[in-house]
Amino acid sequence: MKSSTQSMPASYVATMNSLEEISDSLGAFRERLRVAQESERLHVGAVVQKLEARYRQRRDELA
Repeated sequence: MKSSTQSMPASYVATMNSLEEISDSLGAFRERLRVAQESERLHVGAVVQKLEARYRQRRDELA
């Protein structure tokens, strides 16, 4: 069975509004990237980049 962090589509990132939710997902995906197989690294890395960008965007919006 896949974990929720494995199956989360990258498009879901844009719907996240809570900094806590974004931060939690970012931590999970960074860990996932750390242990990812070579075939998964591009996808997981892209999600990490999107989460990082979304976190910065929301932080700026809330400042």
